[in-house]
Amino acid sequence: VARLDGNRVDAEVEVDGIHRGTAPLKLELTPGPHEFRISSAGAKPFVKTVHINAQTQGIPFDLSR
Repeated sequence: VARLDGNRVDAEVEVDGIHRGTAPLKLELTPGPHEFRISSAGAKPFVKTVHINAQTQGIPFDLSR
């Protein structure tokens, strides 16, 4: 499980190129590497590959202008 929390509550979340919703968001993902892209109008996107394991992981993000 991945839990995405950041400084924008309206941020759009993509995982592995698939739109998954808006942050804050909790996602059930298979273990292994996943590419996260989080974006919001007027901000630089956050892009990061995270290795997900069997435990819940928090993924903080900061969308700077």
